[in-house]
Amino acid sequence: MATIKDIAQALGISPSTVSIVLRGNGEKRNISKSTIEKVFACAKELDYQPNIVAKRLREINSPYSYTIAVFWTSDFRASMLVRFLRGLQKAIDASGLNIEFFIRQYENDFLSMTLTESSFNMFHGAIVCNASEKDIMYIESVTFLKPIVLYNRRSPIYSTVSIDDKLIGRIAADEFYKHHCRRSCIITSESVFAGMLERTDSFISRIKEYSIEFIDTFQVNNSISGGYSGGRKLLNLPYLPDSIFCASDMISMGVLYALNEAGVSIPDKVKLISVGNGDREMEEFTYPPLSVVYIPIEEMAINCLRLLVELFPLNIAADQREIIIDTPYIPRRTCPKTD
Repeated sequence: MATIKDIAQALGISPSTVSIVLRGNGEKRNISKSTIEKVFACAKELDYQPNIVAKRLREINSPYSYTIAVFWTSDFRASMLVRFLRGLQKAIDASGLNIEFFIRQYENDFLSMTLTESSFNMFHGAIVCNASEKDIMYIESVTFLKPIVLYNRRSPIYSTVSIDDKLIGRIAADEFYKHHCRRSCIITSESVFAGMLERTDSFISRIKEYSIEFIDTFQVNNSISGGYSGGRKLLNLPYLPDSIFCASDMISMGVLYALNEAGVSIPDKVKLISVGNGDREMEEFTYPPLSVVYIPIEEMAINCLRLLVELFPLNIAADQREIIIDTPYIPRRTCPKTD
């Protein structure tokens, strides 16, 4: 593969001149138009390919641009990445900084295979999303010399942006109580982080305070088809619950399909509240429109970037800060607002 030195030797000019031209700074450095044209023509003839790794290493040392990594799990939460990136891009645009980001997918519990000290050298900092307890133990055991912010997790070492998971369960239970519900259940998926259990445990504890009968927790795949299978299980019960708390919008959509298919009137016979981690438009156009305890993923992403930018001048994971974002209840037809 041709190098800058090969082009310089072929044209009889210095490698630094070739480098300046290929980086698009020829005119600024008063290099003649004919030399610029010769450099590009020779680069094309020799099939020159720029060294992207070297370019990024140069950018790492530039005070005017930043490169960050977003670590995101390659599981059912991949669908939530769109909302996170929407907020991240909004924050980048508002920052006035030249920030480039890269998505690094990792398998739940195996962050250590993707986030290593050597791979981290390519970035100014990172936002780690959806980390499991094992993943958090890993990053807290390693001294990274670049700043890291945790999304939707908590840590005594790293800055974090999170929500109150226990409050989510209590909000759902409070709404069912306001509607005088008497029998309730949960449809959820395998817990991949502690917050999922905190939501369901706090929901169960709250409805018991209200003397609402808790039927059971039904575990399904975190998908529309998983929610549908959960809905079919409910229809086979001797008595249908009058309130359902679902762990995600995807599960809720499947449950609604099963209940609608069976002719169950919603919300007259059954009320349903979801953890609102999907797109708001999708929630609004389910049938009936879905009531949710809303997870403000975009706002969380915005705050993740703000915390990371604050740490850039220090170049170390220091000055730990914690931001907790509100999770408002958005009533729609599956569990409407009470008078």
